[in-house]
Amino acid sequence: MRWASASRAGYGLDWGDRDPFPSAVDPKGLREGEILMPQVSVIIPTYNRCGSLIQTLRSALNQTYQDIEIIVIDDGSGDDSAVEVLREFGPDPERAESIWRHRTPSKSGTCGFGFWTPRIPLQYIYLNPSRGIGAARNKGVAASQGEHIAFLEPGFIWNSTYLERQMEFLESHPAVWIAHGRICSARATGKNGKKRCRVPAPIQFEDVVGGTDLHASAVVARKGFIEIHGGFDENLPSCEDYDLWIRIASHVPIMLIPDALTVAGDVTAPPAWTLDRYRVYALEKAFQSGHLNADQRHRVAEEMIRRCDSLVTGYRQKNNTERANFYERKRKKFEIEVSKLDLSSAAARCRPQRTGQSIRDEEESLSPSARP
Repeated sequence: MRWASASRAGYGLDWGDRDPFPSAVDPKGLREGEILMPQVSVIIPTYNRCGSLIQTLRSALNQTYQDIEIIVIDDGSGDDSAVEVLREFGPDPERAESIWRHRTPSKSGTCGFGFWTPRIPLQYIYLNPSRGIGAARNKGVAASQGEHIAFLEPGFIWNSTYLERQMEFLESHPAVWIAHGRICSARATGKNGKKRCRVPAPIQFEDVVGGTDLHASAVVARKGFIEIHGGFDENLPSCEDYDLWIRIASHVPIMLIPDALTVAGDVTAPPAWTLDRYRVYALEKAFQSGHLNADQRHRVAEEMIRRCDSLVTGYRQKNNTERANFYERKRKKFEIEVSKLDLSSAAARCRPQRTGQSIRDEEESLSPSARP
């Protein structure tokens, strides 16, 4: 890990005059006014996922790549997540419940703790009130010290070499800003959790828009790149990662690293079509952003039609005529947009290409000396 000058209170949360772990503050020989600067900050948002959070944390702590910090952002959980983290990984498990019960929230309602596991620093930030997963991720990015951000969620488990594979690729390809590993289910991993590997390849914009097996728990990105693109949209209660990937993929490719494996285990999701309303929001925002080229706008509009069609069908099956009609109107609007883009594309193809000689001839005919 690298060293940098900073306030010691900036690493971990400030407990005021009551340090809960006086023996665990400085195991790495930190000098006054210095903090560690890891290469990778692992951001884990959680909300009432106590059981799966512990398993996910173990997979992060057991990485072969150790130049990391772990930041858990608890979005106002009502379960014992914080206590269990202290019991499982903290330096004083017997005092875990007492320490958490006597916590002192800040004026904003945020509180938490920070300590060293044997090799890796872990910070736990508790948000109150709850603000959603997008805000939790943004809070984690803001609190991070690493040059790279790796996202992980409870219920997802990293293969022990996951970060090693991701960082090998990113460090050897400095022009690449973001990389995505391979996601598979616990049942599909096969023996030893391995499958046939392919070479790294870019995930095309069209595939990102189509939602092709992308998940934040398989992403490692350079921190500055996430910040440049505005982070996660905090207005979205779900699919906030989909929204960010579209914004990013419209500028640079997301590289697929197939041998960086993430296993999706204890993950429950609502019916797929119910999430399409958030994808429609993200797609419409992208379409109206002014940052897409004509081909990208066409692909986004086509996907809008498909997602709206799914929502119309779903809401009609639920006898929700009002919402079905709303997305029916939106679908028709984007059918018109696709037609306009098709006409524009056809006109561009039919337009004769002007050669350099024809441009020069036209310029000469317009010059004063060429006039009779």
